[in-house]
Amino acid sequence: MFPTLQILTILVVAVAMALALAHLLELPGKMRLSKEDYLTVQRIYYPGFAIGGVTEPLGALLLLLLLFLTPLNTVAFWLFAAAFAAMVVMHAIFWLLTQPVNNFWLKDVERKGWAPVSSLTIQLVAIGSRPS
Repeated sequence: MFPTLQILTILVVAVAMALALAHLLELPGKMRLSKEDYLTVQRIYYPGFAIGGVTEPLGALLLLLLLFLTPLNTVAFWLFAAAFAAMVVMHAIFWLLTQPVNNFWLKDVERKGWAPVSSLTIQLVAIGSRPS
């Protein structure tokens, strides 16, 4: 059971980190867009990142579970603790920095597609995009 939980956690956290990296790598291109172009292309990200965005809080919860199941003062315990802390910081950066900017830029934009189903999930999207 424990190895299965470890593998599942690695996969979920890898998806969360991949989404964060994708946001970071797209930043230079987004910085060159006009406001109108930014708002146009931003809509294409919501469905995919809304679905994948679930992995960020899920990864933190899985890491917390691993932390509780791992004996104290072992190398594995401290590695899980560091990974959990990193996921919490990543989540905090999203809520404190990214989400307020997204709300400002997208306050007048109607979100279509998955938005009615996943409005909360959209807010859990991994960090990264900064409008220009």
